[in-house]
Amino acid sequence: MRQFIEWSAADSARYPAKAKQKLGWEPEISVEQMCHERVAEDLKQAKQHAFLQRHGYDVTIATEK
Repeated sequence: MRQFIEWSAADSARYPAKAKQKLGWEPEISVEQMCHERVAEDLKQAKQHAFLQRHGYDVTIATEK
C-alpha cells in the first residue's frame, strides 16, 4: 500500500537547499513575506464575511480538516 504525505510550501521553506537540488526550485519570496501575504488575505476575507453577515446574508465559512 502506498502512502501519501501532505507537503506544503512551509515544508519546502524548511529545506530550500534540497528543493533546489532535487527540483531546481528557488523561492520567489521569503517565508516572512509568504506569511504576511497569507495573513493579509485571511483578514480581507474575514472583513468580507463580516460585511455580508451584517447585511443579513448567510455566510458559510470553510474550515480545514
